[in-house]
Amino acid sequence: MAAKWHVISSAASTALATSTACEGPRVTIASQLAPDHWRQVKTILEKLGAVYVERASAFEFEPDRDARTLLGEALGAGRVMHDANRFGYVPTPAELAEDLVKAYAECPPKSNGRVRVLEPSAGTGRFVTAAAEWIGREWLHVTAVEPDARRVRQIERGEHVTVIEETFEAFAARARAAGERFDLILMNPPFSVPGEATIWVTHLRAAWQLLAPGGRLVAIVPARVLRKGSRGPVGAAQELVAFNGHGCELERDAFAESGIVYDTAVVWLDRPLIEAFAAPLAPSGHPAHFRPYTGAEVPVLVQRAQLTRAAARSMPVQAWRDGWRGGRVRILRYCAECIACELPVWGFDDGENDPRGVLGEHSAGWSIDPDEVEDVGPTPIGVCATCANDGASSKRAHDLARALARRPAGASASSSHTLPQPPARTPRTRRQPTDNTEGQLMLAI
Repeated sequence: MAAKWHVISSAASTALATSTACEGPRVTIASQLAPDHWRQVKTILEKLGAVYVERASAFEFEPDRDARTLLGEALGAGRVMHDANRFGYVPTPAELAEDLVKAYAECPPKSNGRVRVLEPSAGTGRFVTAAAEWIGREWLHVTAVEPDARRVRQIERGEHVTVIEETFEAFAARARAAGERFDLILMNPPFSVPGEATIWVTHLRAAWQLLAPGGRLVAIVPARVLRKGSRGPVGAAQELVAFNGHGCELERDAFAESGIVYDTAVVWLDRPLIEAFAAPLAPSGHPAHFRPYTGAEVPVLVQRAQLTRAAARSMPVQAWRDGWRGGRVRILRYCAECIACELPVWGFDDGENDPRGVLGEHSAGWSIDPDEVEDVGPTPIGVCATCANDGASSKRAHDLARALARRPAGASASSSHTLPQPPARTPRTRRQPTDNTEGQLMLAI
């Protein structure tokens, strides 16, 4: 991540020079500071890499660093730049953590216990606090993994939190061996460290392996994960996200509070309840063509509609209890890929496919109907709600549909259009936990 300089004001410089005492890696605030001066001092010390010590009016650098030297160099320069230390630590702003949890941490209620939440490389536990506030401390149990003892001491404590002081790599290896899985994973992994320029990929893939069936992973990662064509680790991450989820870019100044400017994205990945479907669907000729169904398919009962490519392959017919309609079971089917942007689109058998509901931009409600549009062939063509409601994208979808109808028989059925930047989503309304014991059953309709 690219860092920005932070100028030290004269008031902050005076406070740091006359009101602090340094001993080894620790800086202690030795006298009372005005609130504004305290905030400035705190910002400067944290940008230098120190961690605030609760109830001690002190800050600690890493054990092998000398506070007096670091502070003297900063005051001499008159400015500081954020220190991404050896673990690649860049704190998630509290407001950003809260926004991402509210918008993307879709987590079905558990009737047999608390939701199991994991925050890898937790830092001071910004996601721990955000999840506890949003879901409710009585409804979850968070495992926070952090290797830095200074930051470990800052993570929220309580019966709903277990803090583990070790690297995520070590924890993930033990958890995999023990068969431990989590319903919700919230993470801002280190992007790079000396010797491993793409450690974020390593952490993302390790976290994915710890996600329980039906669970969701939300991660802050470099924005290039939303593009195509990379090779090696980044290419593997692009494929992982494209097949199992979706994402959108964050504002470039999302980490301005931490003194960082970088192109980042939030991605959300869902693991299907089942990952191998015994009766795959018949081919449709092209990914944008609506899939044929016999009517004999057995739906999978889900607590949360799963709308990914992985779900389309393994559980293309789902039964979902709609709490807004008195718990009525509605049948949801995978329809096709959007011909304009390749997003998977889904539709309910009852035809109520409002994108303001559970389907969002994945709604197939605006797909191209051959009975209403000429020259598109005999099969409905998938178009997502976002592309259908954008003039340029809608025209492109219709042009592509007509070109597809003119395609010679036997031509390749693979998609060739590129994936545009997905639109940002807005936070959903909070849902209270309810009792539902059927979340992982097969339901014959």
